[in-house]
Amino acid sequence: MANVFITGATGFIGGSVLRELLDSGDHVRALVRPGSELNLSDDCRGAENLEVVEGDLLNSSRFQEKLEGCEILYHIAGRYSLWNPDPSEIYEVNVEGTRRLLDAALESQVRRVVHTTTVGTLRVTPDLSSTSEADLVDLTDLRGHYKRSKWQSEHLTLSYQERGLEVVVVQPSVPIGERDIKPTPTGEMILEFLKGRVPAYTDTGLNLVPVEDCARGHLLAAQRGRSGERYILGGENIELKALYQILSELTGISPPRWRMPCWLLAPIAEVEGAWARRRGSIPRVPWEAIEMAKYKMFFSSEKAKKELGYTWGDIRTALIRSVLWFYKNGYAKPLDEGKIDYLSSLIQPSDLYCDASS
Repeated sequence: MANVFITGATGFIGGSVLRELLDSGDHVRALVRPGSELNLSDDCRGAENLEVVEGDLLNSSRFQEKLEGCEILYHIAGRYSLWNPDPSEIYEVNVEGTRRLLDAALESQVRRVVHTTTVGTLRVTPDLSSTSEADLVDLTDLRGHYKRSKWQSEHLTLSYQERGLEVVVVQPSVPIGERDIKPTPTGEMILEFLKGRVPAYTDTGLNLVPVEDCARGHLLAAQRGRSGERYILGGENIELKALYQILSELTGISPPRWRMPCWLLAPIAEVEGAWARRRGSIPRVPWEAIEMAKYKMFFSSEKAKKELGYTWGDIRTALIRSVLWFYKNGYAKPLDEGKIDYLSSLIQPSDLYCDASS
């Protein structure tokens, strides 16, 4: 049992990590923005070993006081956006907010920090080989403020090892599953499909991981990770066309029939970006998403598997759980009333934690 501190506990990955920590019996102090406590799941809010403290990464006051007595810091909070009319906000949260938190961790004598970044800070090549933690990239090679800010926060965190902190960086790929409240860009992509708004696909791919397994990877990194190391917390590599085919089989919604080349998306992104800046809205096709679609975002989690004992479960089951959660919570409506019962019947208890990584 340990005293731990977590940021981002109301988010998709952070909420799942919080549930894992509470189930493990740790005493958890969760930093929650004012008014956001209701985003915690009901089982978390009622936990005796949870202490909720208000605050955010934009305000450094009392960080040290909040961290007093904590042995491990899970820093998961961040501004996750592929579009922002004021990019300085992304850097203020993801970089400067991380700096303030780590300074407080030093002063409070926190022993170990597990910092969540993204596989987006790694170099992806067009030869379809799976990227590993060794495929580092220079900041100047990254496009988009989100990736740049996470690259900077990642390197900043690792530099604190020289100042006496044990630091481990975890790099989730694309988590899927229940309670994608916001939702994330990937959850939004699934939702667009459920609403019948995906007329075409691009020749790209991604690495999917059940969010619960990604969360367990965080705890394994705290327990077994080597200080100063990065660990990819991923799962199964899958082409986007195949992903839509699985969703079609599950829901009865027709998959997109034709492939759209990335170059054709460029003028669409230009028009939508200008319109979004004018209206203060979010473009459906941000530039950063186009950059990501140029490559198949395939990753390898072999290092985490070997050093941490990390595994991941069935991706199809995770997609079912994601779709069910969106249906049950009113994000989208199924084509027929019996679809929810049908999808629920597909989930077997043994499917939830099976090891598909071997």
